[in-house]
Amino acid sequence: MKNSSYKASKSFSGEIVKDIDEVFELERKLSAKFNDDERLNYRRRKLLPVVKRVFSKIASVTVSAKSALGRAKNYALGQEKNILNIFEKGYFELSNNSAERAVKESVMGRKNWLFSSTFEGARANAVALSLIYTAKLNQLDPEKYLRKVLTEITNIEVFDPERFRQLLPWNIDLTS
Repeated sequence: MKNSSYKASKSFSGEIVKDIDEVFELERKLSAKFNDDERLNYRRRKLLPVVKRVFSKIASVTVSAKSALGRAKNYALGQEKNILNIFEKGYFELSNNSAERAVKESVMGRKNWLFSSTFEGARANAVALSLIYTAKLNQLDPEKYLRKVLTEITNIEVFDPERFRQLLPWNIDLTS
């Protein structure tokens, strides 16, 4: 939004847009050479104060909860916890652009998913793609991850939710 009319705006929404723009500008300055810890430290030092300022401004607005602005305010504040997750792990993405691109890949190839001509086939496709892309987003080799999960599942004799939790991409140990 380099040439955005919001840049010159002194309105409340203009200020919010400028702050959000600043967050993305700071994120663009991140070096590709940064490892996850360096990226996390940079974000906590540079981005976190700006993001907190945005939520502080939003919280300070007094509007009717039933108005469009009130609903927008409540929605934004309700997302604060989710947005602040970016400051938990250095490899988390600031935006969902990579997820959008991942979905686009499957959308572009949907004519090739001939087995998805039934509901059961579509469900199987969705489950497989979810597992593959979630593994990728958690920096796992999808083939190794699926091999481990499928091997472990065949060894489970009694349904145990904890055993299944251990197979989630963010919990699994692929070294054994």
